Amino acid sequence: MMLWALVPVVLFSLFMIRKGKRSPLSFSLRRLICATLSLSLCVLALARPQFGHHVAKARGTKANLILAIDISQSMMAEDVTPNRLNFSIAFSRKLLSQLTGARVALYPFASDGYLQMPLTTDLTAVSDVLATLDPSMTSSQGTDLSTALRTMYQVINRMRSEAEEQREKWTVPQVLLFSDGESHEALDPTALALFEKDNIPIFVVGTGTLEGSPIMVETRFGVTEVLRDKSGKQVISRLGEKNLQTIAEVTRGDFFGPSFSEVPRLKQGLTKSLQMGLLTVGFKADHELFPSLLALALIFFTIDFSFARWHYAIRGLLFLILIGAAPQAMAKENESPEVKSIKLYNKGLELIRANNFEKAAETFQESVFLAKDPEVKKKALYNLANTMFRMRDPVQALQTYQEAYDLSSANPEFDKEANRRISENMALASLMQQQMSMQNPQQGNDGKGDQDKKQGDDPEGPQTNYEAEKFNQEQKQRIFDLIAEEEQEIMRRLREKNKQEKSESRVSKPW
Repeated sequence: MMLWALVPVVLFSLFMIRKGKRSPLSFSLRRLICATLSLSLCVLALARPQFGHHVAKARGTKANLILAIDISQSMMAEDVTPNRLNFSIAFSRKLLSQLTGARVALYPFASDGYLQMPLTTDLTAVSDVLATLDPSMTSSQGTDLSTALRTMYQVINRMRSEAEEQREKWTVPQVLLFSDGESHEALDPTALALFEKDNIPIFVVGTGTLEGSPIMVETRFGVTEVLRDKSGKQVISRLGEKNLQTIAEVTRGDFFGPSFSEVPRLKQGLTKSLQMGLLTVGFKADHELFPSLLALALIFFTIDFSFARWHYAIRGLLFLILIGAAPQAMAKENESPEVKSIKLYNKGLELIRANNFEKAAETFQESVFLAKDPEVKKKALYNLANTMFRMRDPVQALQTYQEAYDLSSANPEFDKEANRRISENMALASLMQQQMSMQNPQQGNDGKGDQDKKQGDDPEGPQTNYEAEKFNQEQKQRIFDLIAEEEQEIMRRLREKNKQEKSESRVSKPW
């Protein structure tokens, strides 16, 4: 746009040439050439021309893996050591310890399923949450594979839409499903067609044996006993191998048996699409022509100035304005975004202390947008996630924690400490999301988080004095207690509702 300023310079030169032909005695070709060149060089200098070379950089896009685990009562059968569910958890944790370059989401199911943990690269946190899986996490027992698959497909579509809204690269996910294959409702081909249409493969690990085993359940008094049907007959649960093989074949996945020796083969099948390379091309400026062009303009201004008369004051003043404004403009352009991001970060900390979480979230978001230093950006993202957590928005908090976790700075010690704190808070946010997902959608909450957290001032900016915000043990215990109390009340209501609504067929098969 700045080059358009050359048009009036050219028109001015043509006007002076025409005027010189009419009054040749007052016309100076030298002065015209010097003035035209000096003005043109000033315009070119303000256009900020650069020259350099293009840089190609490989950037990886992480693949998505949905970990779906059956948590129905039949998974407590002990025909697989120690039982089907604990085998599935141990198998998953062993596989996760060998996977790299993947984002993993956790989807437990029985008669239906829900997203317990969204996509994350923090596989340690996923492994920790896996250890908490238990049939008591759902009050609606009796596996329905078709319903669970449809809900999983909706969850995948929702995650894809969120990624597109945030302009993130989305890769087609893979599903790893652990189940004994027992389904009290016939497998619906239309549910599998959804995954086949979108090329989403389902890798199935069949947990159980064809001979089957009794189902061991724990009574309310803590006594483990065999599950019996309405007639008092012992229930024997067997591997539904046909259902599981159908799921794998239709979706172009694969079927695996209940053995740890299958981990390498499964890992090989999953790893084929765990890393997709993209080429990012950027421009690196080696030289800035602004100083050189300005120096040439100065030379021609000096030549013209030496022979001028009454124009001395005007041209000198214009030249001083140009020289004085150029460094300030350069300094403002080069330093303002980073300095402003640090100021916004510190302002966000003040807003947190004032319990103005909505405004703090907006401030941290702007700081993240302006920050160029990865360390400053990671700090701002971490505090933005903490603010969302206090606003009782665990979904957004988990996504922001994940973005902060994925960001790496030039300081390995800082990254290690920050990622440790992020993992702790992600576990808390995951528990809060699980508790909220079980609530009635119409039931509100007071919108208040833990507001007792304090943070020291940071007048020098986060680069020189930083204490990342974290939750102490007392605050964590208060959050756990709150979740436990609300979860017990929700479970009580769900059990009462389930007793009233479930059919006779489901009453006879509560596994």
